[in-house]
Amino acid sequence: MRRNGGPGRFRRRRLPAVQILLRWSVALVTTVSLVAVGTPATAAAPVRITVSAVPATVHIGSLVAVTGQLKPPAAGVGLAVQRSVGRGWVTVAHVKTGPAGRYAVSLRAPRSTATWTLRVISAKARVSPAVRVRVVKAIFTVRATAATPVVSGAPTVVTGSVSPKATGSVALQVLRGAVWKTVTTAKLTRASTFILSSVQLPGRYPLRVVKAYTKSTAAGTSARLTVTVVTPPPSVTTTLLPAGTVGLPYAATLAAAGGVTPYSWSLPGGGLPPGLALSAAGRLSGIPTAAGSPTITVTVTDAAGHSGSLPLVLPVTLSPAVGNSTAGWGNNSSGQLGNATTTDSNIPVPVRNSGGFVAVTGGGASGYGLRFDGTVWAWGDNSQGQLGVGSTTNSAVPLKVASLAGVTAIAGASSTGYALRSDGTVWAYGEDTYGELGNGPGNVASTVPVQVVGLTGITAIAAGSATGYALRSDGTVWSWGWNVEGELGNNSITNATSPVQVSDLTGVTKIGAGYTNGYAIAAGGTLWVWGNGGSGELGNGVYASSTIPVQVVGLTGITAVTGGVNTSFALRADHTVVAWGYNHFGELGNGTTVKSAVPVVVTDLTGVTALAANFSAYALRANGTVWSWGNNLAGSLGNGTSVESHVPVQVSGLTRVVAIGAGSDGEGGYAIAGRLPGSG
Repeated sequence: MRRNGGPGRFRRRRLPAVQILLRWSVALVTTVSLVAVGTPATAAAPVRITVSAVPATVHIGSLVAVTGQLKPPAAGVGLAVQRSVGRGWVTVAHVKTGPAGRYAVSLRAPRSTATWTLRVISAKARVSPAVRVRVVKAIFTVRATAATPVVSGAPTVVTGSVSPKATGSVALQVLRGAVWKTVTTAKLTRASTFILSSVQLPGRYPLRVVKAYTKSTAAGTSARLTVTVVTPPPSVTTTLLPAGTVGLPYAATLAAAGGVTPYSWSLPGGGLPPGLALSAAGRLSGIPTAAGSPTITVTVTDAAGHSGSLPLVLPVTLSPAVGNSTAGWGNNSSGQLGNATTTDSNIPVPVRNSGGFVAVTGGGASGYGLRFDGTVWAWGDNSQGQLGVGSTTNSAVPLKVASLAGVTAIAGASSTGYALRSDGTVWAYGEDTYGELGNGPGNVASTVPVQVVGLTGITAIAAGSATGYALRSDGTVWSWGWNVEGELGNNSITNATSPVQVSDLTGVTKIGAGYTNGYAIAAGGTLWVWGNGGSGELGNGVYASSTIPVQVVGLTGITAVTGGVNTSFALRADHTVVAWGYNHFGELGNGTTVKSAVPVVVTDLTGVTALAANFSAYALRANGTVWSWGNNLAGSLGNGTSVESHVPVQVSGLTRVVAIGAGSDGEGGYAIAGRLPGSG
């Protein structure tokens, strides 16, 4: 039997076995690797031929580049490019290998649509894998553009067109790893244009637009687009600056959100009150020398060079008159009312030698006052040296705390006093049984101020029963001292003699403290609490303690927070008050004695500007009056009675009050009635 097999004829019975195998092989050949006849398999590497065809989809009549390599490399080897026809193969081109065994040849696609299956074969019957080329009438041309950079949260918008005109849709794809993933699709308009939109997280993204196959038209893919998605530019989040006082150390830290940290702050227009300066870290500090209310425009610039600005008013008033009235009421067993007696009072009585006080607070059975000149004064119990005057003798009148100047804030624990200086350092004096002084191992009380170690850039302080808290300018919170209920918030119950960072808190703007709780206000006015929770003090709906911060449920827009003995209080942006926790004496102020693990509204209390608490709660209203509720031990409500109240009652005889205070576990309150010189 004879048959045609190319340029010559041959007898079937004389064909070598290898040629018979190749002639009748299936059209889709994957890999054939043969070893030279008579050579053991271990003596030489298999001969292989690689092949590729570019492009894989072409117009009718276009050129296709067929390239590859003979392995192991050998130059001058003749190869044939074959195309699958029916059940056989037809040679369509010849080529010889060049250096390194590489070859290349161009083929022209046919004049009709088809799918080519190609392979390359050598004279010794080495065969490459098969490749396919799709021949189509047309290929879509996709043109696409996208604006960059895009602010995170805003859509990435890609626009463009497809030609020739077509119906159907296009897909927007993003390269993730090594794979193109479709993120959205859009239909083509009558003009064969498109708009694709997708929101991406911050980052740098390769994108492309793809038009899908039709029966006679191949997919078209746009050139790669690279889009950068950036975080929103920074914006100043501080909307209100605290007022300054002529001659009194001033400290305030600006806050921002968005952009790429770290931030840098500046005042392009200047205009700061004389005596004040703004650091690049956003800290306003100094001692104002003149009164006024200038508007300053502060600018924050992020690490990417983006900036945001906001005008702020910085009011500076004259120094308080020496005749300012500071008053106290409640328990006076150790002289904590500062009126030169040890007799309790259920109405406010003047604190001696307290002229010029701008802040007042309590600590156990002691009182502390901050004077406008940056000095600190203390009175009452001094058994642990908590008056900071170098002795352990009680005093029923205020005494100047030793060697403290430039102080901007004060706080009091049960038997320890704290002061924040304008340089951002914290100082403590008094008891150190549990590490309250924060000055390292030793647990030795001090009758004079000692520096809390490792704290710089501090903008606010607070104190619990035996725990200290500090807020740094970077929005982190630090704590030290007693920790039996997790008051340190560092996921432990081990006391600390030096500051440790409270876990999982960033972007904090304000802090507070209760008897065995710490508080932090974060972005958006959300409130976070840690420590004792047995009476619901955490406000998260359960009656259990937590060694790390947990969020109070349902609260946003909080502007101030404080805690009493097992009860928590927060001031909302609408100047109303909410409370949660222990309520045996009506501390929640909602007319009941039922405790609550979630916030409840204090009854009939509006226009509130400040809060304080211990066994009782106190609120300063914008009209200068003070209101109290809860326990009335030793007259701590200050309303002339000894009867507890489950709703707010007015503290007797106080008007034009500008500041209030109360110790973490004391039994009474303090108020400063301020007036400027010549105000009558």
